[in-house]
Amino acid sequence: MKTGDFYVNGFSGMNSLNATLVTLPAIPKPKRKRTVIPLIGGSQSALADESSYENREFDIQIGVRAKTETEMVTLGDKLFSVFDSSGYIPFSYYGESEYTYHVFNADLVETERLLRTSWVRVYTYNLSAAAFKYFDPGQRRNVSNGDTLVNPFEYEAKPYIKLMGTGNVTLTIAGKAYNYAGVDGFLEIDSDELQQDLYKTNADGTVTFQNEKAQASQAFPTLQKGRNLISWSGNITNLEIEPRWRSI
Repeated sequence: MKTGDFYVNGFSGMNSLNATLVTLPAIPKPKRKRTVIPLIGGSQSALADESSYENREFDIQIGVRAKTETEMVTLGDKLFSVFDSSGYIPFSYYGESEYTYHVFNADLVETERLLRTSWVRVYTYNLSAAAFKYFDPGQRRNVSNGDTLVNPFEYEAKPYIKLMGTGNVTLTIAGKAYNYAGVDGFLEIDSDELQQDLYKTNADGTVTFQNEKAQASQAFPTLQKGRNLISWSGNITNLEIEPRWRSI
């Protein structure tokens, strides 16, 4: 990625928007979710820890260059539209080009015209980002029975898995067994904490949920820090995993 470039919601700043980052964004570490509970008569408060993290907010400054007033309005509108979303959207930038943040609710804080006669605008957006950033997202790999995936980060990953096979099967990851009943051709397993579903994507793009294939009490698969040995029993003919390695 070139210096100054960024990608948001599938659009390149330089190639799609005539836009560059004016400065590197200062992205803070997320705060751990915990509640301080005062103890009557005690000199030390108790902590209720949620084992999770808050979103973090940061500003980005984007310079947009146009040749005419009309083009400036068009590019400004397009820039706003790619950030204007009802949910999280992917954002990456040249300073951490191998990582993708999930951001939402971009507010246009300020618009600055550098000179009265200039066709350059600097837009300041405030972004709210989920706690984790993702390394090399979207990369799926075929996994054989007995293969090992190595998580290089300190935090467990919540993968997407596509299991192809039939009947009752058991998938074991890092010593933890996950049982699925009555697999019919294939089964998709999404462990993302905002998703967590079993389903099949049909040829027309529609989704058929398959949550009955697993016990409701069964957790979704994770990839722990370090080595994750993957094995299975039953008629699994192919296994695809998108690890979703992540860091803070």
